Amino acid sequence: MKHKILIVEDDIDDQLLFTETIHDIDPSYECACVCNGAEAISYLENTVTLPSIILLDLNMPLMNGFDFLETIKKMENFRHLPVVIFSTSSAIQDMQRTKRLGAKSFFTKSNHIKEMRINLIKVLF
Repeated sequence: MKHKILIVEDDIDDQLLFTETIHDIDPSYECACVCNGAEAISYLENTVTLPSIILLDLNMPLMNGFDFLETIKKMENFRHLPVVIFSTSSAIQDMQRTKRLGAKSFFTKSNHIKEMRINLIKVLF
């Protein structure tokens, strides 16, 4: 079974880094990228196959990660989807808030590829 990952991230370089790292871990993963929460909801409503997991940034324009998480957890068709936060924030209150909103995990983004790879392996397997 082919797994699909939705990457919700406004930084194009980070999108590319996530996608390349995921494909390096397991080339069978299919990655879809959108730039904010509003685009992510539109993607979910219009895709044929829902993602196995959503990787979510918190700080984005139009609809931030908190608002996206709160919105999809109220939507019958999407509330079951696991959401993992990857954010530059390391604030305890952000971690606690995302957990209350239903996030599966929270990782602070790393500038080190090796650390990012380890965190993605934890999430994907």
